[in-house]
Amino acid sequence: MKRSIQLALSAFLLTTSSAQAGLISDYSLNEATNIVTDSTTGLEWLRWTETHSMSIDDALDIYGAQGWEVATNEQAANLFNDFDLAYGEFLWDADEETAQVADVYSGVAVELPVDRELRFIELFGHYEHSDGTWASALFGTDKNNNGLVNLMSVNNGYAISDTEFFGFNFMDPDLFSGSEPMGGAGVALVRSLEADGDNNNNDGDFISVSEPVTGALLGLALAGMGARRLRRK
Repeated sequence: MKRSIQLALSAFLLTTSSAQAGLISDYSLNEATNIVTDSTTGLEWLRWTETHSMSIDDALDIYGAQGWEVATNEQAANLFNDFDLAYGEFLWDADEETAQVADVYSGVAVELPVDRELRFIELFGHYEHSDGTWASALFGTDKNNNGLVNLMSVNNGYAISDTEFFGFNFMDPDLFSGSEPMGGAGVALVRSLEADGDNNNNDGDFISVSEPVTGALLGLALAGMGARRLRRK
């Protein structure tokens, strides 16, 4: 029984590690369809270049019939957290009225071997400006019913004076109209791969427990119960 407990514990540790690793690599782009897929949740994102300079209303008029919906604040926060676009300083949250900014420069943080901003922009589409490249999109479900939506933006590699920045990433609070385009930005549209078409894969939980981890926890519990029965005998 002792060996059974050790095996169950090993399975738990392995599955826990795999569930938390490689979040950036979970995202892939199909260049033929311009769809970015999160293999962990099954959530699809339409590449932001497809809706560049569109309003939310216009984007839904074109793509809504194909099952696309505007990304919720929770889905946007999960996306930024998956790429760790705050460099571990904080978790992006789903509060639509909060301005969130991560301004990361060399000497303060160490860039990952895979440049997270560059990878993000490669997936979602980029726009050039004098200081570097960036990707931006309107999003939000207007829970406070003020008629306004949010903007998220990822910016890669720029310098101000003598300071070199890895990235400048932000989520603006609900300041933008859904009926008007935001110059230089697209619209964050999502849909689920699930047959029922439910887009609520990301409901605000930044870390989800996968089925293998749940199974390992159950195995540990059963092993512990067996050990207690042996001791009673």
